[in-house]
Amino acid sequence: MNENDFYNEAVFVGKGGYYKGNTNYQCVNYAIGRSTELSNKAITYYSGISKKEDIEKPLMNRSGYGNAINWLKDTLWKKGTIPKLGAIMVYGSNYGSGLGHVRIVEKIEGNRLFISGANENKSMAFKWIDIPSITSSGFLGYIYNPYVKEESMENLIKFELDKDNYDYKWSVDGNKYGEDFDITTERGFADLELDKQGWELLLKVNGSLFYTYDDSHYACGLEKSRGINNQDVSMSCVSDYNDCMAIAGVGEELYFASQKWIIDKKLDESYCAITGLGLILDGKKRNDLHKGFESQWNTKSGRTVIGEDKYGNPMSYSFAGETGKSGLTASQLQDKCLELGFHNAILLDGGGSVFRQYRNDQNQLVYDISSSRKVKNALLLYRKRKDVIDNSLNKEYEELNNKYNELKNTNEVVLKANQELKEKYDSLEKKHSLTLESINHLKEGVLNAIKTIEDILNE
Repeated sequence: MNENDFYNEAVFVGKGGYYKGNTNYQCVNYAIGRSTELSNKAITYYSGISKKEDIEKPLMNRSGYGNAINWLKDTLWKKGTIPKLGAIMVYGSNYGSGLGHVRIVEKIEGNRLFISGANENKSMAFKWIDIPSITSSGFLGYIYNPYVKEESMENLIKFELDKDNYDYKWSVDGNKYGEDFDITTERGFADLELDKQGWELLLKVNGSLFYTYDDSHYACGLEKSRGINNQDVSMSCVSDYNDCMAIAGVGEELYFASQKWIIDKKLDESYCAITGLGLILDGKKRNDLHKGFESQWNTKSGRTVIGEDKYGNPMSYSFAGETGKSGLTASQLQDKCLELGFHNAILLDGGGSVFRQYRNDQNQLVYDISSSRKVKNALLLYRKRKDVIDNSLNKEYEELNNKYNELKNTNEVVLKANQELKEKYDSLEKKHSLTLESINHLKEGVLNAIKTIEDILNE
């Protein structure tokens, strides 16, 4: 990509405010001109030329250009520390003889930016640069152009859980080959028991940071793998990280909290658990959940982030990078995670350990980030289709059940009527028995009287 990829004709941005790709205008003139071009509409106003009320979303709450060093303070547009397509990059007093400097982000590719700008060594600039770090007098931040849409949510994967049709389960594989503290390669990780039960893999990423001691490999913090604690919580390799963030998989739920809370509240019932650097908890930045990982927090690197949105849908944000040279710091990642919609987020291992495999829209398992480095464990998300009953069978069962209930009700009515008839019959029979007894008693009395008379006559 070079200057020939950009529109090099004059763009009107105000009285005397034009830019061309082959001119040496001031950086602020160029930035407004290029931003106007990208917006395809006016973004700032000028006294005697345009009115503020005619501009839908003005860049500044004032007319003219001003000094670049003040743009972050003066802008009405959103700003932040994460690069976006079309954003204005603002630099501080180390540039422009103390007046600052501005550039435009033209393209984002991994850990590099292609920028355009004016008055750079008295010439135009079209070049690739590494993503800069925020400093007090150097690079200050980005101003986001609201009219420029990002081409994609690069490196973000989000799974919308279909709980009506699938069950989900989180797992950690850190001991696949049966040896304590075994390092395995990215392609070796799996949960064989879940595989046998018909679960299918949705996502696999590198897991926790780890270190080597006495020829053994220890995860930094928890490592509960397939229901087994590979590292007892009393071990120093675990307890040293109680003030970090950990995650625990309980069925389809992934719990985010301090490692100490996970141990006390969720570890026993969890199927898996690992520890990392806490980025976001309940929608807010957390800078107190990475004790023991200070160097990783402040160093640029490739990253693996696992989290969820506010509805509990799993999210994965990963990108490659060389530790100390390219990538993002943890604090930069916090802004990025909030921008992408993370409600909870944990930072796992990074640098040369980053890898990710996921099931794409064509239902294929693909690696989009792959590393040859061996790592300690991996975090996995599985799903399994629920047993589905044919709706026609459900309907037939419901109809039969209704008929049964009808017959049952009818039978109860008949039984009740029969009971009433039986009681009436028993009553009549009792009365009839009493009548027969009285007649027999009377008959017996008459016969006795006749016999007495006959005895008297025979005398």
